[in-house]
Amino acid sequence: MAEVFFHVQPGIGQKQLEHAFRPILRDEAAGPPQRLYPDAEPGTKDSRAFYVRLRPETPAEEALDRIKSLELVERASIPARRGL
Repeated sequence: MAEVFFHVQPGIGQKQLEHAFRPILRDEAAGPPQRLYPDAEPGTKDSRAFYVRLRPETPAEEALDRIKSLELVERASIPARRGL
């Protein structure tokens, strides 16, 4: 199952993020966006880092493009697979 990692703009809360992701979640994601660093201090760069797991049938590049198109996302990427 592929994942997409992304940073949101400062001041974006979990509810805003989930609302913006609804169309993507319905079609491509296997669940809601999750914090990459759950224990990060509020207001830090790490507190704005999230990831979303994609459904197995979802092409990762297409999902990445859709996530990047969201206004609240600063940057997004697909992590390299390790051990291949």
